[in-house]
Amino acid sequence: MSANISNNSHCKTVNICSLSLDSWYKVLDRLDNYISAKNLNTYYEAVFTDLVAKKTLSFEAIMFDEKKWYKIDTIEDLEVAEELFSH
Repeated sequence: MSANISNNSHCKTVNICSLSLDSWYKVLDRLDNYISAKNLNTYYEAVFTDLVAKKTLSFEAIMFDEKKWYKIDTIEDLEVAEELFSH
């Protein structure tokens, strides 16, 4: 995150990633390693962590300052979002 964000800011990750094709192939290769090792009960972020630690993958935060967004996991969430964005 940007260094100018105050400690009072409220932040939420939305777990949306956009990967280049090259990065996607690195992720797939590492996922194959996890699967081959029968490491099947691990979150996909562990693969990202491994690749970032090896400096073969990096991420950049995108800030949605003052832009409307709403996390939708359920039909009820969708209904709330539709109401929020209809105005």
